[in-house]
Amino acid sequence: MKNFLISCTILLASLSSCNESGAPEETIELAENKKEEIFHQQEHLETGDSLEVKILSWGGKSIGSYLLLMADSARQRYIGDSFFRKGTLENSWISDLDEDGWPEVGVVVQEKENNGYAKLQLHELTGDFSIRTINLPPLSEALGADYGGHDSIYLKGGRIVRDFRRLNRADSLPANMPPAGRRVVYDMENNSLVIAEFEELPVK
Repeated sequence: MKNFLISCTILLASLSSCNESGAPEETIELAENKKEEIFHQQEHLETGDSLEVKILSWGGKSIGSYLLLMADSARQRYIGDSFFRKGTLENSWISDLDEDGWPEVGVVVQEKENNGYAKLQLHELTGDFSIRTINLPPLSEALGADYGGHDSIYLKGGRIVRDFRRLNRADSLPANMPPAGRRVVYDMENNSLVIAEFEELPVK
């Protein structure tokens, strides 16, 4: 028993001297539990009067929802709603396209896959302070036959403009020629978006 105690004492002293000699000690680092970012973007829009709008994109990066909040501080009226999105929040604005005194909030969501297809939802505030949602209509067969994606949807001069690429036709264009494009312009009539005009865009 005595010999055992002496052996333990010698072992402890040896370990202690090793640490004091500056030999590196092994350390175990605990990996941080990193959480995926849920809230991605926040947009703040306001008009010249008392109306303020906030748009908050949340969920996954490529799929989720966005929250639309409207507040009229002068009238003390508030409303909000959430909408499904497939893609990322690319563009937003506030306007009054039909000049009825009630603004619309345009929200553009664009997919990184699917050739950059973009979707516009126009959220109009109504007289009873509710939200009416108007979707951009699909392209007609004639305008969409050579649709090549890479949408750009924006507001210009009180109108909604959609630019996109056109696919090259193998029988009429060299395979290495850069794609041309098409521009479609929409007006708002009777709470709907209608095509007002379109034009072919030259090769860039």
